[in-house]
Amino acid sequence: MVAHLQPIASIGEATITSVEALARWTSPQLGRVGPDVFIPLAERAGIMHRLG
Repeated sequence: MVAHLQPIASIGEATITSVEALARWTSPQLGRVGPDVFIPLAERAGIMHRLG
């Protein structure tokens, strides 16, 4: 699992107002696994608190 940082911008002020951390998972067998798949898996495995 890798964390990517995504800036959040204010269009009206043309500035970056904050940054959001996004978890990304690349599986050797499955390739890129979307959050719609790995978040429910993390919840069932009881490790969602580690991602939060």
